[in-house]
Amino acid sequence: MPLMARRIASRGWHVQLHVMDSGGRAPLAEMETVLINLTTDVVIDHMGSLSAPEGIGQPGFQALLRLVGSGRCWVKLSAAYRMSAVLPPYDDMVPFVHALLSFAMPCHYLILKK
Repeated sequence: MPLMARRIASRGWHVQLHVMDSGGRAPLAEMETVLINLTTDVVIDHMGSLSAPEGIGQPGFQALLRLVGSGRCWVKLSAAYRMSAVLPPYDDMVPFVHALLSFAMPCHYLILKK
């Protein structure tokens, strides 16, 4: 990924990721160092595909907040149904959105996708 990022950086492009391994896990915490050191901006799909029942203190979500805080990471607020453990309106996702909103100021680092 770092090589590809170097190749596309001169074009003003970004790296966009749906972060999920073959086991259905979201290894965002393990990827944080690589992502923060890329030469491009990064867009993370589906709020990082993290598990709502694990809460906002989980290492992957804390890594996501740090990435957004770097000013070079954007997050799509989409696909709550993928992470939620409850039926719509996915109330268990509210703390994640609130945390991202409070951490990602200005809010242009968040992308709302309906």
